[in-house]
Amino acid sequence: MFPLARFRDLIRIFIGILFLLGLVSGRAEQSPVFDIPRLEKITMDGRADDWSTNGFRVDAMVDSDGVARPASEFASRFRLGWDERGLLVLVTVHDPTPVEEKNDAQFYLRDSVEMFIADQSGGQEAFQVVFVPGRIAGQRELRFHVYDRRASDELKKTPIVIEAARTADAENCTLEVCVPWQNLGIKPETGREILFQLCVNDASPTGPRLQSRWYPGNSYGNTRLMYRLRLAESPSSAVVVAAGASYERLRRTQVGVVATGALTGQVITVRAADRELGSGLLIADGDGFRLHLDLPMPARGKPYGLLTVQLAGQTFTTLQLPDADEARQQAFARAEFNFTPCVFTGETFPPCDFQQPSLVEDAVGPYRISKVTFYDADFNVVTTAEKPGRYGAITEICTADGKTFKRFNTLFRQIAECKRKDAQQRFTVELPPEVGIDPEVVREQAAKLNDYLREEIVAGFQRTANGAIVLAGLSETAAGSGPTHRQNNAQARDAEWWYRLKKQTGEIAPLQYLTYLPENYDSVSTQRWPVVLFLHGSGERGNDLNQVKKNGLPHLIEAGKHFPFITIAPQCPSNEWWNVIALRDLLDEVGAKYHVDSDRVYLTGLSMGGYGTWSLATRFPERFAAIVPICGGGDPEAVADIKNLPVWVFHGAKDRVVSPQQSQEMVDALQKLGAPVRFTLYPEANHNSWTPAYATEELYTWLLQQHRGQLPAH
Repeated sequence: MFPLARFRDLIRIFIGILFLLGLVSGRAEQSPVFDIPRLEKITMDGRADDWSTNGFRVDAMVDSDGVARPASEFASRFRLGWDERGLLVLVTVHDPTPVEEKNDAQFYLRDSVEMFIADQSGGQEAFQVVFVPGRIAGQRELRFHVYDRRASDELKKTPIVIEAARTADAENCTLEVCVPWQNLGIKPETGREILFQLCVNDASPTGPRLQSRWYPGNSYGNTRLMYRLRLAESPSSAVVVAAGASYERLRRTQVGVVATGALTGQVITVRAADRELGSGLLIADGDGFRLHLDLPMPARGKPYGLLTVQLAGQTFTTLQLPDADEARQQAFARAEFNFTPCVFTGETFPPCDFQQPSLVEDAVGPYRISKVTFYDADFNVVTTAEKPGRYGAITEICTADGKTFKRFNTLFRQIAECKRKDAQQRFTVELPPEVGIDPEVVREQAAKLNDYLREEIVAGFQRTANGAIVLAGLSETAAGSGPTHRQNNAQARDAEWWYRLKKQTGEIAPLQYLTYLPENYDSVSTQRWPVVLFLHGSGERGNDLNQVKKNGLPHLIEAGKHFPFITIAPQCPSNEWWNVIALRDLLDEVGAKYHVDSDRVYLTGLSMGGYGTWSLATRFPERFAAIVPICGGGDPEAVADIKNLPVWVFHGAKDRVVSPQQSQEMVDALQKLGAPVRFTLYPEANHNSWTPAYATEELYTWLLQQHRGQLPAH
């Protein structure tokens, strides 16, 4: 029988520890405070010897997708303490297959340990450190990267200092860290609270990255949702059980439990509302225990709500699953829908269906294809493919609940069937050196490789729409056009064709946008005004124009800033990217509606809007007098089209969301062409480099000096 006293300890340990795909099931202020003890004589040598059994222990961590992996595959745990120097952290990881990232700005994408530290709940003084242990050939040393999010100008004057060491072998790593108090201006004393969270990233050579997390929900960068640590003389009881849950391919609900301690043979039960979903025994696994339960999916329209996870009949934590019906709709939206084949011969269009009909039925139930409308390259409705070339199909799909969805597919009719065995094409084949085949062997066996490539190309036409898109684009490209790039290649042509068709058929509406006019716009009816087209980031997408006011020029204008130019700020629809054809049409609309000086049209954007700025400018360089991309990126191969266009680029050197290398590559490509490009790299800025950029008065002076078709004014 499970001792009542032991269960009370578990209740005290686990209350508030809620895991599930980064979702928190309770309010942040209800999360517990964990006491971490003062420790003496801890040396930063990457060894646990001087810790003995001391420190606040987190001995159980479960993957964020709710999978309790065998300890032989992966296991992690850590301890916390403090002294007069700083916060002390000891992390141990068992991982027999190390996979590490070389780019220091993207350490977190592969095997790594992430720590987040802040001075107080809701505070502005915080930073993140990502450690890579150095366990692979050529990288046999500990590396770490710091993301400084401190708001205080005084603190920012001093670089963040980290003391760290590690020991490692083929399967294990011990990481020891001291985070000095001076980084956050903290005076260490008993009773002082700080904020902390930790996750261990584990990348597979072939599969997705997994995370073992210790924080109450999707609290990345949010100091209101991080765990509270209290400096004390003795530690809180160890965390010895963790649980998580997720939907596995929409066919089952999976719940994972990881535990340590004297729990042999104890029963874990999972309940939803007033019914039991399933139960199982904790099984021994290394020096701990684990359990994986496969439970039914919630019925459509009947969500589980909170799952309660019980040990010996008593609840020790709750899990909040995402809405199952919403997850089903998302899976349905992602499901591949194709014609077979997409590249065809003859006048009869091929049949169509989902690639995996059974998975679609799992998501939305029975469905039927109710209508297919075909269009030729000139956007005319057709019933047969009378001539070779591009075609498009709009398919209407009805689900059991009466809803109708549409799918859009590109098709290509070829002149005659490609017969694989009779094809005489020859390709010049050079295999990548990573394949490990002697180049001389490749040359000698060129005929065999050609047979293989012919088979793959013809088979590829049968499998996916990519072949139809490429062939349609090639058929519409004039000889002598030269190499294409991202803005005018087959995929770009396909996107433009579909935009025009969807606009014609009413599938998409024109972009909605905010307009800000100069104060004296109406005073002189004959005056022509410069225009700045501002493109927002991904977080402002949707159908609420107020969202566009959150950052950049609209934010400054709403705060009272006056500009001597017309500002146009469109909103990108939800779950979409900036469409350069839609933006071109918007510029046409603005030019017809307002008193616009067409030689002084400027373009700027941040983050996703920075990418949109590069894309729009390289696609239609003749439309602009200057551009200002901020923390974005583009296609370096396309910059020849804007080599005479004034460009001022901004980025934060510590940007974790969009690597500053993205901007650097575009700047380097322009400089090689002798282009008039300026680059401002803020050494301490993270992703919000648009804040100092748009606060730079010189930017607007420079911008308004530029005229289309004239030499740049500096």
